[in-house]
Amino acid sequence: MIRKEKGRVDVYGDRFRSRAHQLTPRVLQVASYINENREAVMEQTAMEIAALLKTSDATVVRAIQALGFAGLRDLKQTLEQWFGPVVSSSEKDVHHGEYTDQRRQREH
Repeated sequence: MIRKEKGRVDVYGDRFRSRAHQLTPRVLQVASYINENREAVMEQTAMEIAALLKTSDATVVRAIQALGFAGLRDLKQTLEQWFGPVVSSSEKDVHHGEYTDQRRQREH
């Protein structure tokens, strides 16, 4: 298994790599987008992801479920465990230095 840090298992990456060959082209497109844009996905809705990829929100949900997640909320909870607590973009703008310092402390 791939680990980002000691004790952190890349659940999404593991599932993506092991199941990618079984996915339809559209579902693979969504799953690849999520894999490559994990932090952005944390703040996006299924409809926003669908609009970016010119697909339906149902396809986004099918992609998430094809990787063994119950839905977008379950995926986001898994990603949050990988990244740590999420800070909204407005909080990042206001407290950027503080946010960076806190994140750096968690990573060490």
